[in-house]
Parts: sequence; structure tokens; C-alpha cells
Amino acid sequence: MAKWQLLGACMAMALQLVASKAVPGNLASFVNRIQAAGNCQNPISDSFFDKDSGGGRSGFVYCKDNANPGIVFIKGPGRDLADMDVDCDGALGPGSDCNSGGDTQGQTSFKNIVSTYGISDLDASLHSFVVFGNDNSGNLPGFGTFRPQDHGIEPLSIMAVVCNGKLLFGVWGDENGNDGQHSVIGEASLGLGRLCFGDGMSNESGHDEADVMYIAFSGADAVPGRDGAAWKARSRDEFQNDPRFNALGDALVQGIQG
Repeated sequence: MAKWQLLGACMAMALQLVASKAVPGNLASFVNRIQAAGNCQNPISDSFFDKDSGGGRSGFVYCKDNANPGIVFIKGPGRDLADMDVDCDGALGPGSDCNSGGDTQGQTSFKNIVSTYGISDLDASLHSFVVFGNDNSGNLPGFGTFRPQDHGIEPLSIMAVVCNGKLLFGVWGDENGNDGQHSVIGEASLGLGRLCFGDGMSNESGHDEADVMYIAFSGADAVPGRDGAAWKARSRDEFQNDPRFNALGDALVQGIQG
């Protein structure tokens, strides 16, 4: 391997290492406690499925914890947390790794806000975002609705994601719809999915194990805003590694009681 190729490989590896971080002790204790408790002790939503129709399991809810009233997280039945399906909604820039799956939408839920940050919309290949909340705006019978805003969660606020033994930060960037048969839960952008589980993730191939913790934080202080994240990033690592974004995420995580 030529020197320049070796240097490039080392730089890419370094970026990947920086993009994720070890799970701090208080957060690890919190996750362990929630799993050990079994089913959610304080559900604040109806039950949702973890997959689109055709094999999805029910019993996944939005949950609160008495020791941490300022957060909302997803919890499955028993020791399960949530899985990670891949979302490719929003802007698809040049060279996007998203392909046109049947349920891909041309915009994310908060395009009107993020478009004031100097970009047209979130790009699932570049921006780490979580699909959180369930929109049944058509009031279809049998389909669940959950509005994170009713619990103090603001659009484009930071979310903590514990996946594959590491901690990553994203934003609440999109909402779940329904697949025509039932309402689903547990989804993140392609960029975040690949930072968690590698480049095998796609909008047609996600992570099936229910071992991912998604945590949303209430209050305006959890919103990075126009100047608190690298919205114009040209790679998923550039967005994930932004020091302002990480400083806010770290501060929010530090407040979690294990």
C-alpha cells in the first residue's frame, strides 16, 4: 500500500473512532436498570410495532422514568429496547447512499425549521437523526399517535443513541407514519445507522436486534439551533464530530441518573 493510501486509511479510521464514544457510567447504569426492570414501568403511549408489516413484533412503547422526568425513551417488552430500521427521507444530495425504497419521502417532518439553518432539508446520508413520534394525521382507526411535543421534546433537539456498545448523538429529525397495516417505532437516518452498525445498513437492511436505546431530552436547552451543529457538513463524520454538538450532548447525558 502506498504511503498516501495508508495515510488516507488511517485518517478514515481516526474519524470513525472520533465519531463515536464510550458509554459513560451513569448512562450504562441507566440502560442496565431499564432492561432489568422488564416492561416499561411508566408507559406514555400505546403499543407500537418494531417492524413494518410482515413479521413485526408489538409491545414497543414510549416510556418515562421517575428518576429522570426530563427524558423520553423507547422500550420494548421484557428486556428489549428498540431495533434500528433505516430512514432515507429528506434531501438526497449528490452521491447519496440512499436508494429509492417504497416508503422514502421527499422531506422530513421539520424541513420548515431546518431550512432556516442554511440547508434545504436533512440528508439521511449526512445528518444523524432519529425518527421519533408517530403521526396519524389522517386519524385512521387502529393507528397510534404519539406527540413528543406533549412531553416537552422540541423538534431538532439532541437525542442520545446507545448502539453497538457506543454512544452517538443525533437530532429528532423525523416522525413515524404508518405502513398501511400498523404503526411502527425504532428508526434512524442512514448516516447514524452506519455509524452504529457499519456500511451494511441500508433502507432495505436494518438492525433487527432490540438492543438500541433512543433517549430524547425535554426543553429548549436541548436544541442546538442554527449555530450548534454542522448542518452544512459534507460527511456523516463531520456532522457527528462537531464539538458544539457533542458538548451539548455530553452535558445532557451527564444529567441522567443511573
